Amino acid sequence: MELQKLDLLPERNGYSYKPGNSIITVELEGGLSRSRVDQINSVSYVDCQWILNREEYEYFRAFYNSIAFKGVAPFLIDLILDKSFPQEVQVKFVPDTVEMSDPFGMVLTCQATLELVPINNESEDAVTVLFWPLLTDDPFFAQLATFANVDLEV
Repeated sequence: MELQKLDLLPERNGYSYKPGNSIITVELEGGLSRSRVDQINSVSYVDCQWILNREEYEYFRAFYNSIAFKGVAPFLIDLILDKSFPQEVQVKFVPDTVEMSDPFGMVLTCQATLELVPINNESEDAVTVLFWPLLTDDPFFAQLATFANVDLEV
């Protein structure tokens, strides 16, 4: 069965990402602490907040109640996590974290914590680290970055 997508982006100000920790560290009396992998693909969490108009609020409630089965079923959403741009990821609501404001105002707020299906970007991360010196030392890429991030900003 294909997962449905929540077509509402969380607000930038009401957004925090807690990557899962797969490492256990033990401090030793002398020298560096010892670390090892405890579990592979540990769960990550994102606290999200949406500020919605009336129609968006109704859509959010309907999505939560039907598609997400009141938080039990997974769904897709675009989030900024390991990259600097939104990526489509699979998530589900953490039980008892969804809070919806009183539906009588003009601007309505919804908050929730989402549990992420682990993302494996190890090969992409290795390429980023490998090419970073080339991208930061080359004046062409510096001009391109300025053009893309400053000049084209709307």
